[in-house]
Amino acid sequence: MKINTAGPNLDAMFSRLDKRSQQLKTDKQLLVGVPASAGTEEDGMPLARLAYIHEFGATIDHPNGAKIIIPERSFLRTPLKANLPKYRKAFEWFVGRALNGKITMNQALSQAGLMMVRDCQEAISQGIGPPLARSTIARKGSSKPLVDTGRLRQAITYQVTNDEE
Repeated sequence: MKINTAGPNLDAMFSRLDKRSQQLKTDKQLLVGVPASAGTEEDGMPLARLAYIHEFGATIDHPNGAKIIIPERSFLRTPLKANLPKYRKAFEWFVGRALNGKITMNQALSQAGLMMVRDCQEAISQGIGPPLARSTIARKGSSKPLVDTGRLRQAITYQVTNDEE
């Protein structure tokens, strides 16, 4: 069976598709996390630093000579990796809408960013292990990790940026 791929309608369609795909080419990237501009905790600690400490863990040398070990509680990498299949499927849909001219590439990336932020915030709400130390529970009055003032959870955001920024 031979398929005819010539003709004025098909040529026009390929021309429109090529023009649209050129418009969608982008050097943009989607960043999800806690930016340096997120502000500070009440004690003055930048939220971005607090996010880093909890995401990767830390050892702190206390002035009294004790070592305080803060375990890794990944509220960014873990939920994002766990939801990769969902993001791939959604992104295909968003890009399809962008190819059809229904949304822009910035809008597609923004929609994906909103989804990722919600998943990271939900991970905190659900609880992230390991459990808190008894001394931490006594100090803050709660056994839920990463939930104290709510500032860290609310500081999680996304940004669509140019690749060279």
